[in-house]
Amino acid sequence: MADVDPTDHARTTVPRAGEAMKDTRSLPGYFLIGLATVALVACLAAAGIGRLGWTVGLGVIAVVAAAGSVWVLLERRRVARLARQSPNARLISRAKI
Repeated sequence: MADVDPTDHARTTVPRAGEAMKDTRSLPGYFLIGLATVALVACLAAAGIGRLGWTVGLGVIAVVAAAGSVWVLLERRRVARLARQSPNARLISRAKI
């Protein structure tokens, strides 16, 4: 699949504005970050009441779900790489309007 420019050039002058709405490839990463946050809070609560099994299990889930941060970081790098490859994309899209 070819890389598509994720920036919404037709409706903005700011680089990367609207990126999360137009390019949904980072949504699983956002979901994993939310899961990691909930698992971390639950892990701390389980540790507070002395449930070792729950603490370890939820701690592992929090660490694995923190991979969402890596996912989002890699997606941001992909977008930055596309922006560097096509610096005149904004000018080209404005010429079409």
